[in-house]
Amino acid sequence: MFRSRRWISTPKTQFEHEWVDLATSTDGLPRRIVGVKMKIPPLPYGPLSAKTFDVCYTGADGKMCYGVLRAETLDRAELQEFALPSGVDATMIRIRVFSMAAPRQTSCGIFQLALF
Repeated sequence: MFRSRRWISTPKTQFEHEWVDLATSTDGLPRRIVGVKMKIPPLPYGPLSAKTFDVCYTGADGKMCYGVLRAETLDRAELQEFALPSGVDATMIRIRVFSMAAPRQTSCGIFQLALF
C-alpha cells in the first residue's frame, strides 16, 4: 500500500525515542492496515537500525492510539513483516523507535517501510 525509503532521525544528545508518521491515504479517509513491513541494514552496516519499536495509529476520530504492537527487528537484510493483532482503520500510522542495533547511538534509521 504505502512505501517509504531511507529515514534517519535527527541526532539528539540523549536518545529517548523517535518516530516517523505515515499517512495511509491522500484523501484523509481511514484505510484498513493489518501490518507493517520494515527493512534495516544488519550490523556491522547498520548501527542506527531500528531495533525495538511500537506501532501507533490515528483513527477517523483523530485520536492517537498508542502501542498497538510492540516488536523487535531481527539482524537481517530482508524485509521483515509485523502483523497487527487485529488490524486497524487508520488515517496515519506512527512507528516509534526506542532502541537501535548498536548501543549508545544518538539517532535511528529505517531503510524501508511499507504498510499492508
